[in-house]
Amino acid sequence: MSGSDGYSFESLNEANRAIADFYLSSVAQSVAVDLDVAKLALSGCEAPLKAAKLAAESVLSKTAFGMPGAYYEAQRSMEAVSKLIEDQLTQYSRAAREALSGYKDMFRGINKQLEEILRPTIDLGAFGATQWALLPNNLRGSHKEISVRQVYDFVESGSIPLVGVPNGKVAVKLINAGSIERRRKLLNTHSVEILEDCQSLIESAAAPAFEGLRPFIEEALESALSGRELAAQALFTVLLDTLVSISFAHDQVANRAVKKRAVDAEVPEILEQMGIREAMVWLPVWNAHLTYWPNRGDSVPYHYSRHASVHHVCKRQYSQRNCVLSAMLVSSVFASRL
Repeated sequence: MSGSDGYSFESLNEANRAIADFYLSSVAQSVAVDLDVAKLALSGCEAPLKAAKLAAESVLSKTAFGMPGAYYEAQRSMEAVSKLIEDQLTQYSRAAREALSGYKDMFRGINKQLEEILRPTIDLGAFGATQWALLPNNLRGSHKEISVRQVYDFVESGSIPLVGVPNGKVAVKLINAGSIERRRKLLNTHSVEILEDCQSLIESAAAPAFEGLRPFIEEALESALSGRELAAQALFTVLLDTLVSISFAHDQVANRAVKKRAVDAEVPEILEQMGIREAMVWLPVWNAHLTYWPNRGDSVPYHYSRHASVHHVCKRQYSQRNCVLSAMLVSSVFASRL
C-alpha cells in the first residue's frame, strides 16, 4: 500500500527484490512438482469412476427391460466401486500430505535466510523515524506500543477513527481490544475523555476550508458533554455529510465512492491512491457509510451508521458510543487539513 506521500509498507530496494524473487521462484518450482505428484495420485481415480459409470449404465439398461435382479446387481457393483475409490482417495490423501508436509519448515528457513540477508541493509534508526513520522500526531507518543501498520489495519477494518483523536492511551486500548464488543465498551467507558480530546483538537485546528462549520461542531460537542447525546449525534451526522461534500466538491466520483460502502467491498481506488496519513482519515468515514436498506430487510445496526442515523432514528442506532464515534469522525476530518 503506497500513496502520494511516497511511503510504502512493502517497499524494498531492487537488490532485495531480486533476492525475494529468487526464493519465491524456488518455492513456485517446488509447489509445481508437488502438484504434479498430487495430480498423478488423483489420476488413479479415473478407472474406478469409469467402472461406476459402466455399472450405472448397465443398471439403467436392465431396469428399462424390467429385470428384477437389476437393483441387487447394481448394489454389489457400486459397493465394489466404492471400495476402489476409497482406497484410491486414501492413497491420494497420503501422497498430498507427504508432498506438502515440508513447506512449514521450508518457509521458516526462507524467512530466516531473508532476515539474515536483509538485516545489514536496513537502517533501524531511519526505519523507526519513518514509522514515527507516519503516525498521526496524537499517536506519536505511543510509537513504541503501536505501529503504522496496526493503525492502518484498524481504520481499514472499522469506523472508529484514530487520526487526531483519541489520545494515545485510549487508541492503544482500542487497537488491542481484540473485538468489536470490547471496543464499543471502551467508547462508552472513555466517552467524556474522548469528547474532550475532540474539543481540544477542534480548538487547535486551523482548517480554512471548514471554518464555517467550527461553531456547529463546538455546539454538538457541548451538547454531547452535557448529556444531550441524541441531538449531538444527529448534528454530527449532518456535519459529516457536509465535510465529505466540501472535501470532494470537485470530484463527484470520489464523493460517491466515500459515501457508499457495500458489504465485502474492496477499498475504493480513490482511497488506495491517497497517502497513508490521508487514507487513515478517510477509511473509517467510508466504513461508516456501509449500505443500509431497511426496505430490503436490513436490520438497524448497533454500530454507528451514517445511513441508519439519517433514515432510521431509534435507540438501537442513537446511543452514547455512536454519538462519541460520530464526534470522532467529524473532528478527525475537520483537523485533517492541518
